[in-house]
Order: sequence, then C-alpha cells, then structure tokens
Amino acid sequence: MARCTVPAEGPGLPDSALLEAQQRAKLKIKDCLPSIIEKLSATEKCSLIFLCLDRPNLISTGHTLCQYSYAGRDISDYIWRGSSGNVDALLSSLFHICRYDLLEHPLGLCFSHSMEQVCLSTGGIEQERLALYKVFAALPQTAADALLAHHLGSWRSAGRCLEETFCRNLLPNNFMTLISELHGALTAVAQDRLASCLASFVSRDSAPSSSGGGGTGEVYPLPTSAPYGLCVIINVNSFVEPLLASEEV
Repeated sequence: MARCTVPAEGPGLPDSALLEAQQRAKLKIKDCLPSIIEKLSATEKCSLIFLCLDRPNLISTGHTLCQYSYAGRDISDYIWRGSSGNVDALLSSLFHICRYDLLEHPLGLCFSHSMEQVCLSTGGIEQERLALYKVFAALPQTAADALLAHHLGSWRSAGRCLEETFCRNLLPNNFMTLISELHGALTAVAQDRLASCLASFVSRDSAPSSSGGGGTGEVYPLPTSAPYGLCVIINVNSFVEPLLASEEV
C-alpha cells in the first residue's frame, strides 16, 4: 500500500501568483521548520532526511538523524544545516512525501497542478534519490523486510523504513552500488515496475558481482620480494550508539 494519496485538486492560482506564494513560503520555511517536523511521523521524517539533505551530509549524518527521528528528538536544526538551507529541496520534499497540508499551512501553498509543476521543476533533489524514494514509498514494510532478508543479505537492517536502512548502509563510495543491488533484488522478485525506476542509474561498472561475497574494497597484489609484511586496514562503518540494546549499528 502506498504511503500517501494525491488530494483533489483545488482551484489553484495563476502562475504568477503561485510563484509569489512560493517565494513567501521560502522566506517562512526556516522559521516554520520546527513546527512542520513536529507534525511528521518517524517514517516521514526519515523520508525528509533522505530527500533534502545534500549528498555529503546524507552520507555522514543521515543514519544518525533517522535514529534521532525514531527516538523523538528535535531534528529541525540538523535538517536545515544538513540541507545547506536548500529551501527548494525542503518544499519539494514535503510535496513528494504528500504533506500538502503542511505546504498549505503554515506555508501558504495549496495543492494544484501548477504547484506540482513548480515543485517538480525547481525541486533541488537528486534524480537518483527521487527514483529511490518512489521505490521506498511503494513497498510495504513486510515486502521490504522480505527483500532485505532474502535478496539483500549484506545490508544491515533494524526493521525500519527503507530510507533508514539505505542510510544505515551508505558509505562515501557506495551510493550507486546500493542502487544497483536494490535494482537486482527487485528484479529477482519480479518487481519490474519498481526496478524500472532505478534502471537508468544502474551501470555495468556498478552492478553487483555474480561471485557473491557482498563486500566492497580494493585488492592489492602481494609483494614478490623480501622483506615484506602484512598490513590490515579496518573500516569502521559507524560510531553511532544503538537506540535499543538489541539493535546492531
């Protein structure tokens, strides 16, 4: 079941008036952000985090902010700083998670075809993330859990929404690899419509290896002359403290 539905279209505004309303909304959104985020569910907060944070902040803090969301902590300041104040991305994210009520009040925008076109044309959100969000929003939690258990065994998961799971597994160099792995998993369970959302972002270079293993990294040739030694490099994925005693991070 999809997470949201599109409301009936209102009378809308002329394009010029809509653009003026959008400019007013951009000026208001920073001050309104705490009250807006307070009205979101934990899953909606994770969706907002996933959509509007810029790529470096998504990699470095996305998972932590998702944990804060489930713990009920205030993340409005983190969202503002993590999005680098990208008001277009914030407005567009609220549109894509279907919180039209929050666009209308307190931001003064009402749902209409014109507003949809404005949000889509000036959204400031990466196309890869919009495609991923379509997949995340369309998969029920039970289907997502089954996909992770049977086809994405190398992904770490705490049984939460796929936005949180994606951020949990995100590293500086594996964004496109995760997309490719998810595309392969969807194809394996015949979710062709959802797999097609990701197909244009999957390249042969980023496709999962058929040899398995699930690891990522570089392989260096062994030295051929003495003296030589062994160097072990350990990558620590996260220093985030678990929210629950039984949770793995």
